[in-house]
Amino acid sequence: MEAGTSNDVAESIARARLEDVKGALVGPAAGTFVRLAVFDHEWKGTPDRAPLVILSFKDWQQDLIIERPTLSEAPEAPDDNSRIADAFEACQDLLFLNSPVEGLEFVGKLFGQLLPSEAYAAYLYDINANVFRCACALGDNADDRRGHSIHSGSGIFAAASDLVGAATVIDAPGEDLRFDAAIDGHPGLPIRNLLYMPISRQGQLYGVVQLHNREHAPGFSRADQDLAIYVGDQLAEFLYQIKVRRTSQG
Repeated sequence: MEAGTSNDVAESIARARLEDVKGALVGPAAGTFVRLAVFDHEWKGTPDRAPLVILSFKDWQQDLIIERPTLSEAPEAPDDNSRIADAFEACQDLLFLNSPVEGLEFVGKLFGQLLPSEAYAAYLYDINANVFRCACALGDNADDRRGHSIHSGSGIFAAASDLVGAATVIDAPGEDLRFDAAIDGHPGLPIRNLLYMPISRQGQLYGVVQLHNREHAPGFSRADQDLAIYVGDQLAEFLYQIKVRRTSQG
């Protein structure tokens, strides 16, 4: 497709192609997963920027999910376009993972490449206990963070976890009255800046990703937030699929 194509046109084309694919899958075994992406440019190897629309279809649920990864209306620098494109390509590997912890570790390593920070922590939400439990941590003293529990009403973490669909950036945590070092900090690390990304799908909260101290930059930029939102959406979809898979298996 040509540059400047609207998202609505891209979605119409993707829906038409999906019907073509479904028509070709006559009598498939249950469990067919189809994922289509529509770009506004031709590419080989790695796309120059994120797709306009992604359609995901699961025949066992007749469930159609529509994503529009182009998050920022402001033009991005070429490096930012490249990061979104790299994230799009890398996140396809989530389909081959088998547990929430594997997904959280995968995203931590991906952020280490595309959104490097001094520490990474990923929490899964336990709705019954109303707490977040650290299932994955990377960086110095990460072992001290794993297994750490946070009450849902504590620290900057609590406010950020309520902002579903948005990344929260704190540039001067020490000046924020909500900051709690035991919750918002990381063992042995002076905190200069923070990024929080709630992991949610259709209003259901699965967890929160927390990044400490952006590397190679004074703080987390708008493009960093867009990247975190995109990857967070893919992680949420992965966690949802794991839940569905486990439920279907009894």
